[in-house]
Amino acid sequence: MNYNRKISPKIEDIQQIESLTSLHLDDEFQKFYMEYSGIILEDCEHYLNVLYQTEDAPDINMKEAFSNFSSLDDIKRLWEFTGPKFIQDYIEHFEHPTTVVEPEVLLPFAESETGVFYISTKGNTKGKILHADNGDFGIGYVTENMQSFIKKLKTKEA
Repeated sequence: MNYNRKISPKIEDIQQIESLTSLHLDDEFQKFYMEYSGIILEDCEHYLNVLYQTEDAPDINMKEAFSNFSSLDDIKRLWEFTGPKFIQDYIEHFEHPTTVVEPEVLLPFAESETGVFYISTKGNTKGKILHADNGDFGIGYVTENMQSFIKKLKTKEA
């Protein structure tokens, strides 16, 4: 991956994120954050498959162009505008079951050209990566965990 880092992360960032969100960030996420936070990919050829399921179309597989890994300031902004209330509205609008999407445990950690990537921090969906688009399809499944997410980005998933 060719990238630029706009800001270097600090271990104190984790504490600020946990304080802001009231979420516990496990060791895997903390390691990920310290390695990737604030990175913007130079080439825009990194796509991730996202499986959306809606009432009208049960399986829609879309490619979402990855944009950047969020810094502390990005996470603060995303939490304010795309945090639990935003996710709850999506759940209601797109009629997602709460067994698949638990808004209070989702942390926005990266952005695509059309939305936000989230990691589930606990519960039935712990570790899973989801994507909320700009309103066309709702919330979709990306992958089982952070390691798989990074691997897919490094291979420029088609």
